[in-house]
Amino acid sequence: KRTILLLLARHLFLRADQLCTIAFGRSLPFIQANLRELHAAGWVLRAPYLRDSDVGKAPYVYTLNTPAWEWVAEQGLPTPERFRPSEEIGKASPHTMDISAFGVALEHFCRSTPAVQIAQYRHERVLPFTPVRLPNGTSRRLRPDAWVQLAIARPEGIKQRCFVYEADRSSEYQK
Repeated sequence: KRTILLLLARHLFLRADQLCTIAFGRSLPFIQANLRELHAAGWVLRAPYLRDSDVGKAPYVYTLNTPAWEWVAEQGLPTPERFRPSEEIGKASPHTMDISAFGVALEHFCRSTPAVQIAQYRHERVLPFTPVRLPNGTSRRLRPDAWVQLAIARPEGIKQRCFVYEADRSSEYQK
């Protein structure tokens, strides 16, 4: 359960199948049972997400509830500046789930590639807005969708590489 809470703290919104992919190969029924227990205890919130087809139920998307965020803060891990779980759980958009899918793919890659480890990962909800001066002289406050610092083992030692991720769903309009 600790692993599930830590993964939800890192990625904010995840489905059970995504947790299964990155939770050390545990079975989906095992993950679902733990999520049901965490939900019943009030540590996680869940809401149905978009269905892929007209058949069957929509999968649940999970996020941490306030007691879990308090526990995350006690662990010394980053928490969103403003995150109201009851307001957010119904707002898991395709863009937000794309950020989660990127994080899941990155976690899966790092677990299968011993030479690469995630040193730090920050979801957009944890990153601050940063003023950026544009070429036309104006400035805007921006934040990437995710920021990651990888530790890559090389023969000469560990190399740190930082990357930003921006999920473009053609939602930006140009004039």
